Amino acid sequence: MATALVPSTALMDGHEVRVEVEPAGDYEAKVYRPGPAPRFKPALAAEERETLERIIALTRQLTARDAVALAYNTAPMRFLLQQEADAGQVRLNMEIPFDLDAQVIADVATTAGTAAPDDLLAFKRRERQRIADLQEAALQRTEP
Repeated sequence: MATALVPSTALMDGHEVRVEVEPAGDYEAKVYRPGPAPRFKPALAAEERETLERIIALTRQLTARDAVALAYNTAPMRFLLQQEADAGQVRLNMEIPFDLDAQVIADVATTAGTAAPDDLLAFKRRERQRIADLQEAALQRTEP
């Protein structure tokens, strides 16, 4: 099996992977083939890669919905949402202003939250349960 994988891996290097199910005798087998396009490989500087790795570490345990809510609760996004609300229209393809002065950050930070109260309550309950599970697991590891 390993000798069959080595040439296949070299063949697919740098490409998307296409998975197909094909009959193989009395059963079906998944067959992996090179996909239609080269795999996306961004050219990132070391600082950009470190930033992305920190973001992934922070959001890895979150659902997609919670990760979006977290991103929308940052000062730059709250500033953009406030501008959209003031203008009465959604603005697309806007540059995100990361260099906000302290007063703008204070103004957008004191506005009402973007999450619905029920969503916030559900998130808090999940976090409390996750912490309780982590504490229980840590106690079990310390018991003989």
